[in-house]
Amino acid sequence: LEVVMESESAGLDLVHYIRETLKNATIRIILRTGQPGQAPERRVISDFDINDYKHKSELTAQKLFTAMTTALRSYRDIRTLESTRNGLEAVIDAMASIFQQRSLEKFATGVLEQLVALLELSPHAFYGQFGAVATSAGDGDFRVIAGTGDYQSLVGRDINSSLPAHVVDMVRRALETRSSQSAAGDYVGYIESKDGNKNLLFVRGEHLTQIENDSLIQIFFRNVSIAFENLHLQTELLREIDVRKLRERENIELARLPEEAPMPVLRISQDGDLLFANSASAPLISEWAVQIGDRTPNAVRTAVEYAFAAARPTEFELAYGDRMLEAIITPVPPAGYANLYCKDVTEEKQARAELEHLATHDPLTALPNRTLFLAQLRAEMNDARRNDRAIGVSVLDLDEFRLVD
Repeated sequence: LEVVMESESAGLDLVHYIRETLKNATIRIILRTGQPGQAPERRVISDFDINDYKHKSELTAQKLFTAMTTALRSYRDIRTLESTRNGLEAVIDAMASIFQQRSLEKFATGVLEQLVALLELSPHAFYGQFGAVATSAGDGDFRVIAGTGDYQSLVGRDINSSLPAHVVDMVRRALETRSSQSAAGDYVGYIESKDGNKNLLFVRGEHLTQIENDSLIQIFFRNVSIAFENLHLQTELLREIDVRKLRERENIELARLPEEAPMPVLRISQDGDLLFANSASAPLISEWAVQIGDRTPNAVRTAVEYAFAAARPTEFELAYGDRMLEAIITPVPPAGYANLYCKDVTEEKQARAELEHLATHDPLTALPNRTLFLAQLRAEMNDARRNDRAIGVSVLDLDEFRLVD
């Protein structure tokens, strides 16, 4: 943009209109002027979000090419940052209610958005499972669980009626051969989890070389699979409760906590006393240093009190040693106690932490990357404005650094 067009400040006015009125913070803008000093360069740089400011006398073809290339790269980095942020927000938001089907789909979509952004893949992708807990009971079809771009509307649908024939063929070949498939630039990644779930990731168009070996994709499948296992566990527990309620017409089913359950299951009185604990709870109650009849820790008593006050199941987290549990407290007011069901989510949290670290750090040097730098710089700038102070940025240029392999 010219600084001086219809008026002396028309160019700056247009920048202000783009940023403030249109709310477009991503597009990069290069200002140029033929009258050095017409708009002081320092004031322009500090007051306006622009990519560069050039005088016509210095704007050679080579410098114009350099400025344009830098602006395009900045635009790409900002878009990647936005996509990563949106994905993280969706994941964090969904984790608050991870046992709900809608939240699980939102969780999977958020992680998928992060994945395609971090790997610089096409934004048109979907993830699904075949005959697993994510599909309906007894359903042997492959169903889409998460989608981005053109595939967002496919969530929960069967691929036979939702996708082009060549994509359906690629998915079927991947399931039959239990291997990843590539055709005409499209890619289907296949991974079978330890519990036998068949996971597929489809990316349309250009993709990175050796994508099927990328650790991020492995983390994605593991992260989403753990979430759906949580859903399956809660669904089975609730189904068992409903069946016994119907048969016995009272809360006897809650008094028969499954000793053989692989996860900790406890019963706690309304006053916070430990009434029952199955064998899988041994490490947890050992950490608490309590026995049957003793008071449970304050955090547990508080959760029980809240569940009774709210008269509904309450979710919270428990930690012991190096393990993290996701817990649901179900109050039984007529009996004066609550049942506590736990699920170990340690690996899930580790996977999410690894994914977040990869999003903000260089994989070669493990140093903070551009994404983290921009976020920290923005925070410092905001703090400087609030406290009326100045900040500085030092730039260190390492020659031939791109040759580091």
